[in-house]
Amino acid sequence: MEFSRPRGTRDFLPDDMERRRVVEARMRSVFESYGYREICTPTFEHLELFTERSGEGIKKELYNFKDKGDRDMTLRPELTAPVMRFYVSDMQRMPKP
Repeated sequence: MEFSRPRGTRDFLPDDMERRRVVEARMRSVFESYGYREICTPTFEHLELFTERSGEGIKKELYNFKDKGDRDMTLRPELTAPVMRFYVSDMQRMPKP
């Protein structure tokens, strides 16, 4: 059996990754010079975070599952909603750039 990359994706070779990391480091330096700091949100979120604004119809476009507590979860399809959730719940009290 032959395995191939999923359509629309690519692999990055070591030389490619080295160039990407150089660009990332430059970008990080610029952002940090303006007072921005990195955050990281979970790979999955409560499904309601996305259906609240977009409606129930979005469910068929997401990868959904139940957690051990039988709560509806989904893999995050993008970062806007998780970053806003993080801001509202945790970051409002932090100093802004």
